[in-house]
Amino acid sequence: MRGYWLNKAFNELRDPEARRRWQSDLEAYLGEFPLSERERQLVRDGDWGGCIDAGASVYTLTKVGATTGVSLLQMGAQMRGQTMGQFTEFLADQNERMSRFAIPFTVKEGRTDG
Repeated sequence: MRGYWLNKAFNELRDPEARRRWQSDLEAYLGEFPLSERERQLVRDGDWGGCIDAGASVYTLTKVGATTGVSLLQMGAQMRGQTMGQFTEFLADQNERMSRFAIPFTVKEGRTDG
């Protein structure tokens, strides 16, 4: 069950009390879960790509981001080894390249029509 406890620790951050515990004493918070030392170090280091490699879900990483003030875009930039400027440029380029595959749709009176 690779990543189970990382995801559990991150998902618990939906609870305001869990967020308070994380923010006040990260080590104690991590100690509430049977994480490996490697997993703890990934969290301490803010190694989001390492957390993904260890089985964390990007969905649960959003809970960490909301707790720490690190946006998903910032996490993405860190995972790619890029600055935010480089990463947003990469995303814009990628969106341009992929736009030819997009399915056009319009929104009419609260409906989406493909």
